[in-house]
Amino acid sequence: MSRTAAQVRGNLSPGQLAAGQRKPFLQRMFVGSDIENAIAEDAAVQADPNIAHLGTSQPGQAVPDFHILDGGAEVGIDITGASRTSIGEHLARSYVESRAQILDYPSLSDDFLAEVFKRE
Repeated sequence: MSRTAAQVRGNLSPGQLAAGQRKPFLQRMFVGSDIENAIAEDAAVQADPNIAHLGTSQPGQAVPDFHILDGGAEVGIDITGASRTSIGEHLARSYVESRAQILDYPSLSDDFLAEVFKRE
């Protein structure tokens, strides 16, 4: 799934855009949440009864982005950028038992983020 900065920008709320402009350290988080939501909205994911998108369904509690029913077991899956720091933070979460539970996307370039969060 490849999207342009304009497409990502169109999915972010005015509040997210403004916060990302004021506090650039939030930009990757906002775009990452958009990527997660795009995956959740994918027709194949929507049609699979073994996949549940949890996202921010339980505010204040650490939950995986998705639960996948694998046989009789429920497996938590997180989506994150491919940086060592991001993957390390996800590996430290209580519900993550192996690297296989983390699906990563290429790290977002500063130029891409600048285009998404540019002031208009």
